Order: sequence, then C-alpha cells, then structure tokens
Amino acid sequence: PIARTPAAFSRGGVVQLGAYVSTPLLASSWARLVGAYPYLGTLPRMVTGTAVAGRPYYYRLRVAAGSRRQALALCDHLHRIGRGCMVIRTQG
Repeated sequence: PIARTPAAFSRGGVVQLGAYVSTPLLASSWARLVGAYPYLGTLPRMVTGTAVAGRPYYYRLRVAAGSRRQALALCDHLHRIGRGCMVIRTQG
C-alpha cells in the first residue's frame, strides 16, 4: 500500500533507499536493509509510487531522517559502506 505523507517527511530530511517494480521486491529489500542496518528500522518509513511514460510503475522506499542535515549525514554514511541512497528535496 502507498502511504500518505506523514508529518515526519515534511521536515526536509528524507532519504530514498531504492525504487522497485513490485511491493514484494521492496519488502524483501527493506527486510535485508533492516537486518544489516537495524538503525534504519527505527526511522519512519514511507512507500510512494510513481509512473513514468513507457516504463513500469515504481515503488520508492524512503525514510525520514529528521532534518536535511541528518539526511545528508545518513546518506553519506550509507555511501561510505557501499549502499546507494539519495537525499530527497522536500518542502518544509
């Protein structure tokens, strides 16, 4: 299911951890991420969907990291340990 944007995601500290073509793939990836990095499981999580013309529907896995500064620090840490992510610009 696609979540509505909780208040935690309006503060500017959002990290996208991946985009998946199905919710089962997203769920298994989330389980692996939390298994490897339990701290991620303590953060508010949100799944959003997007459709791009001519491409499959994608489910984006995001976590709220607090402030934009905290999101940048989290993503920097994930990059240093070999994980992909990106900080999402939000309003607020």
